[in-house]
Amino acid sequence: MIEKEIPCTLNDIFQDITDRDRSDYNRSVASLALAEEGATLRIDSSSKTIEEVVEIIVSEYKSLS
Repeated sequence: MIEKEIPCTLNDIFQDITDRDRSDYNRSVASLALAEEGATLRIDSSSKTIEEVVEIIVSEYKSLS
C-alpha cells in the first residue's frame, strides 16, 4: 500500500493482513495451517538479526542429525 502510494494507516495494513490470513486459513483447498507438532520450528525473530535466525535454524537442524 505504501509502495503504491495508497493512503493508509498502520491499522489498515494490520486489518488487511488479518483478513488475508483468515481467508487463506478458511479456504477449502490448500488452506493455511501449521504443520504437525514436531515438524515446525517457531522463532520469534522480532529482536534478532538475520544471522541470529540462521544460527538458530542451523543449530536446530544439526540437533536432528
